[in-house]
Amino acid sequence: SPTWEATRICQDEKALVLSETVIPALLDGIEPCWAGVSSPVFSPDGEHVYWIARTGPKSYGVVRDGQVVPGPELTKTFGVPVFSSGGKVAWAGRAAGELVVFVDGAVFYKEPDRPEGFVHDLTFSPDGEHFAFFTGTGRSSGKAPRRLVRDGIAGPVETMPPPVADLRIMGEMAGVEDSAPPR
Repeated sequence: SPTWEATRICQDEKALVLSETVIPALLDGIEPCWAGVSSPVFSPDGEHVYWIARTGPKSYGVVRDGQVVPGPELTKTFGVPVFSSGGKVAWAGRAAGELVVFVDGAVFYKEPDRPEGFVHDLTFSPDGEHFAFFTGTGRSSGKAPRRLVRDGIAGPVETMPPPVADLRIMGEMAGVEDSAPPR
């Protein structure tokens, strides 16, 4: 399976090309090329495509339709961009010693980074009016101190397992059924 380092997306005027290995002859003349990419994500209206790309030796950024979205240089990203039903786009990363969440390219929320800090489960409400996610420390896939941030307001830190949906997905990937009781 492809790794971020082994994957590049190149854009020409007609299509996006996703390639597991870079074959220069196939990519010759297609600029820009982005190394270290996430899966591309389409906007709800299908008009735009976003992805995470390596923009420097130790930095990442969000790319929209082949153009890097202006913003601070990220040293790590958390997941792929997500959309609201109305077309707002959000993503999260680590920049200048902080965990940062962006909505429509603007800083929406930030907190000091900690060892093994993470942001996950960026989620818009069905009407797109509210936005929530978790921040925490430790392994995002295991029991860890987390806080729910809703509409930019951080709740108390609680030690909890990952959301049940994440446990179900991890169990399905491992061939294990989810038998955890609801929280």
